[in-house]
Amino acid sequence: MHCSKVFCVLEAVSEAAEVAFQNPHNKKFAYHHVVGSLNKKVSENSSSTTECQKISRWKLILPTEPRLYRDLTNGVIFGSDSSLCDVLLATDDSTGVHGSHFRLGWDWTSDDPSHLLVQNQCVEGTDLYTAYWENVRDEEDINPRSWNLIRIGPVTMGLSIDLDREPEEYEEFVANWRQLKFCHLHCRYHE
Repeated sequence: MHCSKVFCVLEAVSEAAEVAFQNPHNKKFAYHHVVGSLNKKVSENSSSTTECQKISRWKLILPTEPRLYRDLTNGVIFGSDSSLCDVLLATDDSTGVHGSHFRLGWDWTSDDPSHLLVQNQCVEGTDLYTAYWENVRDEEDINPRSWNLIRIGPVTMGLSIDLDREPEEYEEFVANWRQLKFCHLHCRYHE
């Protein structure tokens, strides 16, 4: 995917997140990345062999392409109900991931396209780590200059915002973001 269209990357940190990211509902965002291999010795009756085990990570790459979402101008919806969510983190609420658990969206009052918010949408809240763990009950800013963690039940994922883009890629990204902001503001005036 072209870097100028990506507004954030989520990386599976827990095993539950690895499983969730592989859900077919998420395939339009999913990316499987092999980060290396681990050689370990396996000993069998005085003969030893080496087994190579691949180390991989699942990521969700979120682009600024409105056609991929229910309504990107109002944020990306995460939860366990496929009829409500853009990204499924579970298939039911038995693990603590609820139907429409949280939104990841922009603060449209800001002129900074890297200013993202986690907007909680359930009673239990959404755990967010920016500089310390906090249970978000309403909404909270994402720190664009650091590694952020979001935890819901057993699902823990890292969130990063790519600020190190080539100048022309950044300009294209900002242009995409401005189109979304215009649509958000335009739609709000016509509701």
